[in-house]
Amino acid sequence: MKVIQINSSLNGSTGMIARDISNYLNENHIDNYLFYTQGISSNTQYINYSSKNYIKLNALKSRILGNYGFNSNKATDNLIKNIEEIQPDIVHIHNIHGHDVNLEKLVCYLNDQHIKVVWTMHDCWLYTGYCPYYTYVRCNKWKETCYECVLRKRYSWFFDKSERNFKRKKNILENKTNITFVTPSKWLADEAKQSFLKTDDIQVIPNGIDLNIFKIVDTDLKERLNLKDKKIILCIAMNVSERKGYNDIIDLSKILKDDYKIVMVGLPKEMISHLPDNIIGLERTENKEQLVEFYNIAAVFLNPTHEDNYPTVNIEAISCGTPVVAYNVGGASEVITEDTGISVKENDIHGLKQAIEKVCLKDYTESCRQYALDNCNKETEVKSYLDLYKSK
Repeated sequence: MKVIQINSSLNGSTGMIARDISNYLNENHIDNYLFYTQGISSNTQYINYSSKNYIKLNALKSRILGNYGFNSNKATDNLIKNIEEIQPDIVHIHNIHGHDVNLEKLVCYLNDQHIKVVWTMHDCWLYTGYCPYYTYVRCNKWKETCYECVLRKRYSWFFDKSERNFKRKKNILENKTNITFVTPSKWLADEAKQSFLKTDDIQVIPNGIDLNIFKIVDTDLKERLNLKDKKIILCIAMNVSERKGYNDIIDLSKILKDDYKIVMVGLPKEMISHLPDNIIGLERTENKEQLVEFYNIAAVFLNPTHEDNYPTVNIEAISCGTPVVAYNVGGASEVITEDTGISVKENDIHGLKQAIEKVCLKDYTESCRQYALDNCNKETEVKSYLDLYKSK
């Protein structure tokens, strides 16, 4: 068996998943290659099929023309040339909306050559005119036809091509029998089934993490931060924005009791000096081990995102024995049970406060860790993908 994976980046959560799959395939002596355009690697199995400047050029072209996902012809030709040389049995596609693939050209080639495809949808982009998420703006146009996109200015400066993009995607992806779609969350699988994909062949394979790294550890970090007497509410700011809950965290800080302290990791330097007194802001952690220390000193991990698929940070916190409080939106609450935390109705700031106070009355350490051992191991995730490859 030969397997090709395609993902825009070697980094981030999707890059990590692709690399984990590659490592597992190597362990099972299966030839595999990972094609990408963003990141740096000396691994000969990881092949960069474009250039940074070319991606910037096509990002600009997409902004001007509004045809997001339908540029990058030269890069796509190069990718197809590599696929032809390798002759894979399976092509596994992850995120390819980084201005580095012409969706139409790639899918038509794979279909014409009868190549079996596994396609992991890490967000909603595949079945919308533009956007990877739409829940925050309460848009359901994608169920019929995208048009007059309320988020258009994020993706196109001048023209609203959302309807055209939507119809092109529908034309090339609808009823394709060579593609098996995968989602990390039940929520996204249910959403996709309501789209033009309309197929029951959508499998759910939850993301996993390295439980040997994200684990319960002893640390004096709380003392080093001079927070020994505080109950720490940890937030990881992967994307500082209103839709990711930044304003909710600020509003929450105004009604917390004095014995609580919010620690936000991942903030831009210029924002830190403007935080309220009961929020400590940090730019970033130096490595995963330091991040694990932060998870371990937290009484609760707070993730008030308004839209997400299956947040890796939630399972990282749970794996370190820390309960999660999150809004019940998207797939963000799928790992939250009575043993791992509390989910709250969206926009309910007082509900967040009450949930935080409630989880702080109970020791979740062992129940969180056990949930992670049972449900969040990356070995289970990558084995599920290999089983899927073999079944096609």
